[in-house]
Amino acid sequence: MFDEHGLTTISITQVPEIAAVVKPSRSLFVPHPFGLTFGDLHDVQTQQNVVEAMFVAAEEMQWTGIRGSTFKWTKDNRREKQLRKERH
Repeated sequence: MFDEHGLTTISITQVPEIAAVVKPSRSLFVPHPFGLTFGDLHDVQTQQNVVEAMFVAAEEMQWTGIRGSTFKWTKDNRREKQLRKERH
């Protein structure tokens, strides 16, 4: 609705398969653990980088879809456990 009136919208997804079903106008894939979408606690640099990547994607994407990113979670295996629905 907003896009139809010239207001760009973008969401962040951590599970592209869900975004593919929901079909937001634009989405940025950030493969971080749930609850840490923008990065770990006190990791200001990663938090700023995610926000910046979101703004760049919103500005550059001229299509409906999901844009990948270069973000990787390397601190622990929390994301993999969450996706397998295991306790961490």
